[in-house]
Amino acid sequence: MVKPDWVLGPMIFGQRIGWPGPYQQDGKPELREFASAYFGMLQRILDEGRLRAHPLRVMEGDLGTVIEGMAVLRSGVISGEKIVVKLKQ
Repeated sequence: MVKPDWVLGPMIFGQRIGWPGPYQQDGKPELREFASAYFGMLQRILDEGRLRAHPLRVMEGDLGTVIEGMAVLRSGVISGEKIVVKLKQ
């Protein structure tokens, strides 16, 4: 049986989350242990070059260019690229 659950990013520190309910969670040291092992493995594969970021498609312009970039993403024209918009100052 699958039981759905969620993890807040700060929970990886193993400390209690004091947010109001229903988000309040007791500290879980096992999450800190998991995160420590996971980040160690992740750093190792990054150092070995086995994990690479998607190539960038750089667009220059203004906030309108951001909207254009979002339209390109929604259209499905690109795949395996990350769009970055460099805003002119």
